[in-house]
Amino acid sequence: KKYNSTEIQKFLYNMCVENDIRIQIKNLFDRRNINPISHPGGVQDYYKPISKAEYNDYKEKVGNCIKIIISKQQR
Repeated sequence: KKYNSTEIQKFLYNMCVENDIRIQIKNLFDRRNINPISHPGGVQDYYKPISKAEYNDYKEKVGNCIKIIISKQQR
């Protein structure tokens, strides 16, 4: 039930994930939440395909975030 952007942001903050990464993760959640594929039948009028550059940026930030979390968990 707590799998939402706000709770994820709190978790990432507590894991000492840098602010720029947390912002990118929030943007990824927000973007997913307006996507008609992820949320069919919604009233979203806006859908913008992701560019290759955006994809690579998200991939890098998520990868860095995962590395930070894993390193914190191993301590």
